[in-house]
Amino acid sequence: MDFITVDFDKSIDRAAFDCEAHPALNTYIAQQAGQDEKRNVSRTFMYLQDGVLLGYYTLTNAAVALDQLSDESDQ
Repeated sequence: MDFITVDFDKSIDRAAFDCEAHPALNTYIAQQAGQDEKRNVSRTFMYLQDGVLLGYYTLTNAAVALDQLSDESDQ
């Protein structure tokens, strides 16, 4: 199972990505990652196998204090 890592590429079908455990990750890659790239807020890197998006990671120069996050059950 070979895969490659590429810089964010809007031509990749991002809507087909499905992280069942955290649906917000689906929304981010499909709707927000491209906008963040354009605004130079972050850089996203995609894991592809045969042109299909298997996963991604995003780097940004920001921080969130863990004590400011709520538990998912609180939402």
